[in-house]
Amino acid sequence: GARFFNLAAGANYYLQQSNAETAPYVTADFGYGFADDVDDRSAEGFSFGTGFGIQFFRTTETTLDVLLRYAVVLDDVEGTSGNPSIIGARLAVNF
Repeated sequence: GARFFNLAAGANYYLQQSNAETAPYVTADFGYGFADDVDDRSAEGFSFGTGFGIQFFRTTETTLDVLLRYAVVLDDVEGTSGNPSIIGARLAVNF
């Protein structure tokens, strides 16, 4: 199968909210990643990610976080003209 890994550091920016309980945010990160396709061709290099999320129950000790994120490795896969990328969704409980 295909694989996509990245290790990155980034930040969240919370958008203006109407109440303190729920807050939408945008996120961006920069790091290093690598990917292999099903034919064992690979790409390795710097990676960039961005996303949009919503955090719920922010005034409590435990929060709920929903995120839609896009990430790309800034290197071509060997033998192709495209950069490996992925779109993912996250549902997290933060405590």
